[in-house]
Amino acid sequence: MAQKYYVASKGSWYLSLTTHPGNLSEEDIVSNLERMMTLDVQNQGDEVNKSNIRKAAMWFYQEEIERLLEMVKPQTPLQEVEPGAVEEILNLSFSEWELWEFPRTEWD
Repeated sequence: MAQKYYVASKGSWYLSLTTHPGNLSEEDIVSNLERMMTLDVQNQGDEVNKSNIRKAAMWFYQEEIERLLEMVKPQTPLQEVEPGAVEEILNLSFSEWELWEFPRTEWD
């Protein structure tokens, strides 16, 4: 049986991807940051240290919480997503996400 994935019904799919139904949690957001940061480490050919990545993800979440909560809100209902749409989400690294989805312009 294929893994089911869920995303927030409103907001960033990259920050809300999870494997459980229900509502989005802060832990889901941090887990997505960890997943993206892990891809950066792997893409650089470095050894993955899960503890360091977890600390970095938690630090980023705390430092940027206001901006992140503009992008996706905990307790938002989750909806199932088509398996084909998940591959793009799973393959986006943190540095790519920062450049593409996170920047703020003077117009924000």
